[in-house]
Amino acid sequence: MSSQYLLADENTVQKYHIKQLIYKDSTTQIYQAVQIINPIKRIARLIALKIIKINPNEIQKNKRMEVYCKLMETVENSHVIKYYSSFYTNKNGHLEYWISMEYCNFFSLDKYWQGNQIQQEDQKKFFISDIAVGLDYIYRRLNHQHLYLCPSNILISRDPASIFPKVKLSNFGLCDQIENSSNPEIELYDINYAAPEYFNYYTHSKSDVWSFGILIFKLLTGFCPFELIQMDPFTAIHVQASVNFSLYISDSDAIDLLSKMLKYDPDERISIQEVLSHPYIVKCMNHKYGTQGKRENYRALRPLDHGQYGQVFLAENSTKKFCINLCYPQWIYYFFPYIRWNS
Repeated sequence: MSSQYLLADENTVQKYHIKQLIYKDSTTQIYQAVQIINPIKRIARLIALKIIKINPNEIQKNKRMEVYCKLMETVENSHVIKYYSSFYTNKNGHLEYWISMEYCNFFSLDKYWQGNQIQQEDQKKFFISDIAVGLDYIYRRLNHQHLYLCPSNILISRDPASIFPKVKLSNFGLCDQIENSSNPEIELYDINYAAPEYFNYYTHSKSDVWSFGILIFKLLTGFCPFELIQMDPFTAIHVQASVNFSLYISDSDAIDLLSKMLKYDPDERISIQEVLSHPYIVKCMNHKYGTQGKRENYRALRPLDHGQYGQVFLAENSTKKFCINLCYPQWIYYFFPYIRWNS
């Protein structure tokens, strides 16, 4: 059966050098790896290498995976994970599908929350703004929905050219065209974020609206609505709409947005386009650290010092140079004047 799959040649596979295990489950392993681009000029790049164990008999499922990997190779957006290449191989004695993709040098949003139960207001708007931009891209440019939106699939990385990290949507294993469809194989990946219709084994064009609403609620309060109701998720998901958002959130625009996103009946939810144009999302984007704010006015020039808990680097904006002490994982920024001296 594996003869139906076109295997990569040995030279292609040898270009990948596995370094460190990042994630593992029964069928998937993700590694930090190095991909050799040009061995003569010694050009290589650090990547995340996803290795999926393939059941050759699941032909339709595997072909679908191929199609969406090729789709993600066309991505040109800094808030969506870029796929570089993908191929089948039997290097390890059985059929596998290798996916080479952009490496994020920090961690996922759920790991961030584990060490930072309380976020500053700037951080909340920062996360919401970046997630919104990523969703806008996959809906408007790729004409797809994510369907797997949860903290473990939201990665955080920092571009050396910027003083700010970037939030990137990842793991498009369930992504599909924007439509309502029955899916008997839909996975309840994280029931705290899965839309109610997943429990009935179908997806809706507004399923991501629900998941994004839960993410916004947790960013603003530190809890999922299920935890506040103090029921098991299977019961709580039916009474989610009864949550009084004003007890936990003071921003009237945020309350209005969540009341329209977290509707049990997907037909009653606002669309993702209405979410992205809502006054609260616009407010987050226009915040000084939002994607439409002044974030890009700050440019990193070179690192000056670093340690276990932070980094100091020289940066500049349109008017002056200055030093920044970035303390992570909280991402607290301290700005102070740059003084040049000779040792």
